[in-house]
Amino acid sequence: MQNNKIHAFIPGQNVDKFEEKIIVPNLFIVSDFEVQAYKADDKFRCLHNTKQLIFDGETKMKAIEDDNSIAKEEVFDFYDHADLKNI
Repeated sequence: MQNNKIHAFIPGQNVDKFEEKIIVPNLFIVSDFEVQAYKADDKFRCLHNTKQLIFDGETKMKAIEDDNSIAKEEVFDFYDHADLKNI
């Protein structure tokens, strides 16, 4: 699959586990995470997607070599102003 994006969320109690490991633009293999549907009242969606990843205490990350893949350093989705009231 190409050009697919999904938001990953790290709850506050797990920030210390990942803060120093996640370095842009490094690439990682991530396992043991949760896929969660956005709730209707979730306000902070950075991507147009119905689901997000949740990194919890069981989540594992392994850095891998960058093979000049298509991974982008920074990705943003833009919303139409009229859609913001519904988000």
